[in-house]
Amino acid sequence: MVKAAKKRAKLLPALAAPLTAAFLMLTPAAASADAETSAKFYESARDWLEKGDFRAAVIQLRNALQQDPDNLSARVLLGRLYLQSGNPVAAEKELEYAHRREPTDETEIYLGRAQLTLRKYQEVLSTVRETADDPANAAAKAVIRAEALFALNVLDESETIVAGLLQADSGSIPGNLLMARIKARQGEMEAADSYIDAALLAQPDLIEAHILRAQLAMQARDLDKVLAVADTIIGIAPDDPRGQLMKAEALVRKNALEEARTVLSAFLEKSPDATAALYLHARVLMLLNEFEAADAELQKLPDPVRRQPAASLIIGLVKSVYIDDAMAETIEGRLTVDAKKMGPLGRMGASEYALFGDVLYLQRPK
Repeated sequence: MVKAAKKRAKLLPALAAPLTAAFLMLTPAAASADAETSAKFYESARDWLEKGDFRAAVIQLRNALQQDPDNLSARVLLGRLYLQSGNPVAAEKELEYAHRREPTDETEIYLGRAQLTLRKYQEVLSTVRETADDPANAAAKAVIRAEALFALNVLDESETIVAGLLQADSGSIPGNLLMARIKARQGEMEAADSYIDAALLAQPDLIEAHILRAQLAMQARDLDKVLAVADTIIGIAPDDPRGQLMKAEALVRKNALEEARTVLSAFLEKSPDATAALYLHARVLMLLNEFEAADAELQKLPDPVRRQPAASLIIGLVKSVYIDDAMAETIEGRLTVDAKKMGPLGRMGASEYALFGDVLYLQRPK
């Protein structure tokens, strides 16, 4: 038995050497085959994109990465498609991998946009450099940095960047729209409107410009202007939900509740799971005293949304209130209630209260 074991031990190194050599000979060829297959999947994805089939393109890009995880062209394109489809988390994952392996202007731009969407503003400033390897990418990178600075409320620096962009190209749509937002935050509404005009001069059907104009009008409580702009948006892009929701919100604020109900009902027929529309519809129903119907709409909201305080308010209608005669009296035909006699402090959770300049103290049980 001992001799047999020693014999096998001598054979193992001799057998291992040919196997290792064979493995080393096969590995480059196999890797090359995987890379070639991955490249074919990538080209197929591009073909599907040209045909307008987004889903098929995504599938082929995933196949490409399964064959070769280091196919960075496929990874960047997949990240861009995820970003375009409203999935910034998945986009960030793919673009971070590509940027870590081979940082370029392209990976900075698209990773920066994903981080902007995720509100990772400081990370944007770390990812997107002030300089560009290709001058053609300088403007796109500057806009992303300016957006992040604006979000961080560093308005002077953001404005300086955008002013430089507009000096180079007065018709820059991203530049004009961002400058409009900066001016609006600074309280210069007329200037903000003029920058929106400049963006629309370059592209009259630009939805983002019209939406920004409606948002600024809503902020200024110019509800008639909001309605006019919302109708323009709906005329340009009837399938874009933002125009319809803005119109409904303006109608609610004008107390035109039946009109708001009509707009929202029509919208929810096409998009029954639209969270913003469901919540706004519930508000309308509540204001119309249709509390059971409002509650039914709220129940359709996703759990995380329904747990938000604004969606968790108890809706009810007070029909009658009993007041003890000892704490109320009628003076010149007007009912007056002495709040102190109600003992409200005993019904509240704090220990100290301010009333007409005096501090009232109530010892809470320990």
